[in-house]
Amino acid sequence: MSIICKDDEITIRELENTDYDMNCMLKWLNNKNVSDYYGDSRKYILEEIKNKYTKKIESSFETPCIIEYNNNPIGYIQYFLVDSDEYEILKEIYEKIIKKSEKAMAFDLFIGEDKYRDRGFGTRIIKLLINELFKDKSINAILIDPRTSNKRAIECYRKCGFKDVCIIPKR
Repeated sequence: MSIICKDDEITIRELENTDYDMNCMLKWLNNKNVSDYYGDSRKYILEEIKNKYTKKIESSFETPCIIEYNNNPIGYIQYFLVDSDEYEILKEIYEKIIKKSEKAMAFDLFIGEDKYRDRGFGTRIIKLLINELFKDKSINAILIDPRTSNKRAIECYRKCGFKDVCIIPKR
């Protein structure tokens, strides 16, 4: 198991191609509280989850991770390097945020277990990951793109210091 970062209670570790991790993903992605804001609202089957997330695990583009609280999986987070072409924001806006010699990271996450929402875990998880990502001194910015309807996530991101920059159409 490869641990990305951790504190006394929270661990962010790489997603593994195991039945255990894939069944967690299946359960969470089929939870309406997750699917309303992350992915789509259809019901997944295990084979789809395995195919999709095995590709992410094998990818050099992104790092898919499980979030654990006291060794119990509670959610998912993935992070990746981005550039203006990949991130679908206007090049002028991107270049105001990111200097040419620097890099930007982006991440997506959800708390999959209902009982861990609205308890400050999102803020703790994000701050933990941000501290880890900024250890790379070439990282100048971290970008996120929550749905505008996801008020809970937007409030959490603002608590972590994120600023509204633009709305990305079709995202």
